[in-house]
Amino acid sequence: MTDASLPSSASPSSPAPASLSSAAAHRPHFKSHNYTGLKPGPRLVVLGAVHGNETCGTLAIQRVLVDIDAGRLAIVSGSVTFVPITNPLAYARGERVGDRNLNRNLTPTAQPVDFEDHIGAWLCPLLAQHEVLLDLHSTRAKNPPFAMLGPEDNSGSLQPFVHAAKERALAKRLGVGRFVDGWLETYALGVERRVRAAREGVKLNPHNTDPRYGVGTTEYMRSVGGYAITLECGSHDDPAAPEVGYRAILNTLAFLGIRLFTPSVGEVTVLHVAIMGMMAQMTMRDIADKTKRGQLGRVRKGKVPSGLAYGYRIATGADGDGGHRSINPAEANIVRRIFNEYSTGIAPEKIARHLNLEGIPSPGGRPWSNTTIRGQSRRGTGILNNSLYIGLLEWNRCSYVKDPSTGKRVARP
Repeated sequence: MTDASLPSSASPSSPAPASLSSAAAHRPHFKSHNYTGLKPGPRLVVLGAVHGNETCGTLAIQRVLVDIDAGRLAIVSGSVTFVPITNPLAYARGERVGDRNLNRNLTPTAQPVDFEDHIGAWLCPLLAQHEVLLDLHSTRAKNPPFAMLGPEDNSGSLQPFVHAAKERALAKRLGVGRFVDGWLETYALGVERRVRAAREGVKLNPHNTDPRYGVGTTEYMRSVGGYAITLECGSHDDPAAPEVGYRAILNTLAFLGIRLFTPSVGEVTVLHVAIMGMMAQMTMRDIADKTKRGQLGRVRKGKVPSGLAYGYRIATGADGDGGHRSINPAEANIVRRIFNEYSTGIAPEKIARHLNLEGIPSPGGRPWSNTTIRGQSRRGTGILNNSLYIGLLEWNRCSYVKDPSTGKRVARP
């Protein structure tokens, strides 16, 4: 594993943009993880979070790292380098870019001007040490997964290339069925239109008139003799996107001949990856179904299925089971107070402020807020909307899924 701090040019004595100074306060650094087998083989590099709000690649890479470090996977030939977070500034902010788009004008520079220049100075030499790049992304639109490929073999000036056959062969093994090519050529056509507009007096950013400004990670990888694929694993909020990235990594390792072994099945092939992925999904679904059936059984008996409403505590019933409810007198008084004050016209925000001033703990232990009290009537959340306080037990009214781009829970509906 390598852990590179910012270059010396980021020191306070040298000019730096405000955003870089802010980043320095958070001590950003660049980190990669390398695994090399005892036998020779291809050299692969896998990137995640080139854009800070696209975290499916980060999650997929972290899952593979855990598998390797736990001994569930072993690299026995070849070499693979993982970069879970390529743009740490954008990732820390949860935004697409730091100072600018890393996938534009990616090149090593001796005098970095912005944070992405610092990334380029570290990342470009790393890419040049490898033969193949898999760059994991996601999209804002609700698109199914697809792979972005480079040009056909050519000797032109824009993007000469000699590995089209290898690149397309790898793309077919990633586990997706949609493919897009011609990115840099399309960008160059856009540049031509902007140049014509500039001749007619339209003021443009000089970068937008240079076809090379369209160079990102995959284009740079091809420029140094390798080949590369950008895999869009799905939309930002698609919970399946990290799984798409994970399967793509294992498929790539198996296809390139970077041999993987597990204690249970021995050498892992592309077929193993497909079967194991399907079995993992089936197992997760089976566990979820069994959990839900168990909770439903408890609800029908009037017991607590999982979360406990404010104002109650767990008690042991006549059946000896500890899953029954009993009233928590102190919290029950707060519930009554909230209803009484609200009925006299006091706003939830003011009620919350008074409770906080008195140091009364909220249901989650955090400060009381307006939404803690009023919630959302459509979803039945908040103290004022909890039907349990009028003797009606509701269950499975709404559910939560994790947003892979933020790691936060999102309510459904």
